[in-house]
Amino acid sequence: MIVKNLFKEVNITTFLKYSLTIFIAMMIPIYSVYYGPLNFLWFSDMGLFLTVIALWSHSDLVFSMASVGILTLEIAWCLDFITDLGRALDLTKFDLVDGLSDYMFQNNYPLPLRLMSLFHVILPFAWFYYLYKWGYDRRAYIYFLPLYWADITLTYLLTEPKLNTNWVFMPIDYPSISQTTWLIFLYIGVPILLFLPVHFVLSKLFKEPTYR
Repeated sequence: MIVKNLFKEVNITTFLKYSLTIFIAMMIPIYSVYYGPLNFLWFSDMGLFLTVIALWSHSDLVFSMASVGILTLEIAWCLDFITDLGRALDLTKFDLVDGLSDYMFQNNYPLPLRLMSLFHVILPFAWFYYLYKWGYDRRAYIYFLPLYWADITLTYLLTEPKLNTNWVFMPIDYPSISQTTWLIFLYIGVPILLFLPVHFVLSKLFKEPTYR
């Protein structure tokens, strides 16, 4: 039984490792042409890169970092995609998050390009699987913060405000909020109000990692 379970896990890990690596090798040039290289600053792309790094390094810490910081965003994207798909099929008129996955149903983007975004669906399942198998590293919250702050900073300094990458330029749509106030919220508020509760939930749900 132990050998069988080990063989099964190695197969899953190997499959994900090579398939996601090949996917990234295809995605980087394609996204660079259509969206520009700064598109990789999106948190979801960071989550994809962290996942591949974690698979190759067999790092529960890297999986935990991606989960504590990006899992909620990926779940929201998936739920919004389901509701958008329902609206596209005239099954419902409900829209969970306006604009989060709307581009998946806009014809100004080539269909193959849009289909590449379905990696959003894969990531939460992969993270939950490895959190269950390997455990949640309690250091993830602290380790993820510098990466998050660096991404926010680069996004603010390098990207165009009209793109609103990572929502750092939200005051464009909500002028009543100053840009300074919004940045303070991103740097301090989000880690406290979003990441920290997720950290506590994951700490309760999953075991601490053990040496493998």
